[in-house]
Amino acid sequence: MELIKRNGTILNKAMSREAFGGLPISELFGLFANVYWVIPETENAAHWGVSDELSAYVNANAMRTLLADMRRGMLLTIAPGGTAMRTITNASGLITGMEIPTVAPATANLIGRFDAYAIGVLFAGEIAVGHLTPLPRREVSNYTKRRIDQQRMVAGIMEEMAAAVSSVAGVPVSYEASDDAT
Repeated sequence: MELIKRNGTILNKAMSREAFGGLPISELFGLFANVYWVIPETENAAHWGVSDELSAYVNANAMRTLLADMRRGMLLTIAPGGTAMRTITNASGLITGMEIPTVAPATANLIGRFDAYAIGVLFAGEIAVGHLTPLPRREVSNYTKRRIDQQRMVAGIMEEMAAAVSSVAGVPVSYEASDDAT
């Protein structure tokens, strides 16, 4: 853990307009982490007509900065997917569960490059922060095996996140793992 010099949080640009307890998300996370804004491929991005070119531009700049910072060691704080997380409701419209969508292979690859991670959940006025967990270093030369290992590692992290979200939301939360992670 002595190699971890800073904390980073990757946030969806859509969260720039969200707040928690009256404090904008950017200010809240900015108090303890470098914030790297990205535009993931989500239904929301498609709904608002965010072009692939704009997403690629924003994401490339965020990744360039992030990768440069990671050379000094970094802890990743992983926050739930916000609008990407699907809610399950009953006939009365009450939330009865949530589902965290599959993490894309490129995101799994990025997560696997951090030194450690912690889960941070902000939901309906509640906060849950997980333990600092080091990520194992795996030097697998076979691309397919490395990708499958990363997806399994991320599935474990996301299942941990699902449990943390469930603890504050009071409803079951599941992670939709890719076929590779099973």
